[in-house]
Amino acid sequence: MLGILTGDSRSSQLKARAGSDLNGTIWVTFLTIMILPILISQADKWPQNIQQLVLVGLVFGLGVPLTLWMASKDKREAEPLVKFMRDVLTPERKASRKARQSVSISKKLKIDLSGDVLKGRMTANRLHDSLLDVGPHGFLILSAAPDVYIQTAFKNGGYVIEERKGGSMHFEALRADDGTASESIPHNIFTFDEVYQTLLAFATDAPTPDFLRWQRMYL
Repeated sequence: MLGILTGDSRSSQLKARAGSDLNGTIWVTFLTIMILPILISQADKWPQNIQQLVLVGLVFGLGVPLTLWMASKDKREAEPLVKFMRDVLTPERKASRKARQSVSISKKLKIDLSGDVLKGRMTANRLHDSLLDVGPHGFLILSAAPDVYIQTAFKNGGYVIEERKGGSMHFEALRADDGTASESIPHNIFTFDEVYQTLLAFATDAPTPDFLRWQRMYL
């Protein structure tokens, strides 16, 4: 993870980039910067072989940009790590964590984190931290009963949300028609904070957040 922590006397902000492909991205960029000038300086000595010239052109004209794009397209999958670092390093997030300690969760809820059922008392901070652990192939199920639960999973750099309200009553969360959906944010993808607010509303019997609506699923 690479990031810059900035701030003044009143606030601080973390701008970061993380991902399993970050080392590869750096190395491809470094090697390209080092090798390309050497090839250019030796241009007058290149063999007059059109096949070799085409190969060099393909590698640097197509191969390198394609490699960088492939390495960069999934960078949002590291959002949970960036989110965790913000919580740890920025005073505002620390204050939010302290405020969550006063949230009362009366239900005897269970958290299933990617197949592992967590034990112990449910708190708002524990729910928050469990959501941080949902990676690219993970999921979280917050259940009050076997057929009463809300679940979320990581998808396309964000999260999808579904709820079951007993029996065959399955629902999918969609963005409310408030103009927040776009090509970059699909109508069924939500941010970390939006998902946490939705899970916390379920856990505290609070109303559904205004930014989403439920659509019935017929399975």
